Amino acid sequence: MARRTQWTISIRCHHCQQRFTLRHLELDYVFYSPLVTFCPHCCTQLHIGSGPGGRDQTYLRRIDLREESESVYRRSPGGSLWHFSENCSGWPTGEYLQIEMEPDLGEICGECKAKQLRIKVH
Repeated sequence: MARRTQWTISIRCHHCQQRFTLRHLELDYVFYSPLVTFCPHCCTQLHIGSGPGGRDQTYLRRIDLREESESVYRRSPGGSLWHFSENCSGWPTGEYLQIEMEPDLGEICGECKAKQLRIKVH
């Protein structure tokens, strides 16, 4: 059975201005989870309807949506170069930071990219 694509969304609460992340969501959950989610920081419900003739208020807003991959990204604590191939000569094995989505800041290792391209070509 094929693995369904999963998504990560980042949400900002307009009540307390804090951000939080919901991970491992299938596409249908991406669209309705903001309607039923509570902010973990201030417990404000994302969407509140004020009744007939009233205005709906939305307190939480999706600010980022990313397709998840099976890759993990690692970098040394003080570095800015992210690695995603365990076969890379620079793959951190001692002390490292690890995330499960492509990073926003820093650079992706050229050797890791080249190894990925070789795998896709062959």
